[in-house]
Parts: sequence; structure tokens; C-alpha cells
Amino acid sequence: SIRSIILWRLLSLPILGLFVFGLTSRRSVRDSAVPLVAIAAPLLSWALARALDALWGYQTSFELLLFNALFTVGGLYLSPAPKPVTDNA
Repeated sequence: SIRSIILWRLLSLPILGLFVFGLTSRRSVRDSAVPLVAIAAPLLSWALARALDALWGYQTSFELLLFNALFTVGGLYLSPAPKPVTDNA
């Protein structure tokens, strides 16, 4: 159905942002934040696309990939880095 196609398309979009983040950053991220960012980024992209359509009548196309990648990279940069493990033995 069309709903499952749209859902699959939205959930597969964070791959580009994860790839860009991995190539351009040596920053560590908290593992538990990655799934949250990967789910939030497509939802934010969808909301932005709806807002652009409602406010200015602009239909997004491939820009959605860029928006999603930016939301993914930004979310990973904003996620708190894990605290270093210290051995106090």
C-alpha cells in the first residue's frame, strides 16, 4: 500500500546522515541516542515538508534527503557523548 511505501521511504532516509556523520566526524555518540535520532529525523523532515507545503505551497522532492541528513547529523552532534570509563582499581 502507499502508506507502507511512504513509511519505508521515511525510515530509510537516515542512512545518508549516518554515513555523512561517520565520514566527517571522529566524535563518539551514545549508542542509545542513535535509534532515537534515526526515528526523529524522518519525522522532523516530514513535518518540515508539510509546513513548507501549508505555508508557501512548496512541494519538496529530493530536498527531503538533504533535510533528513541535516537533522540526523545535527541530532548526533547534539547527543551527549558517553562518559569515559575510568578504572579506579
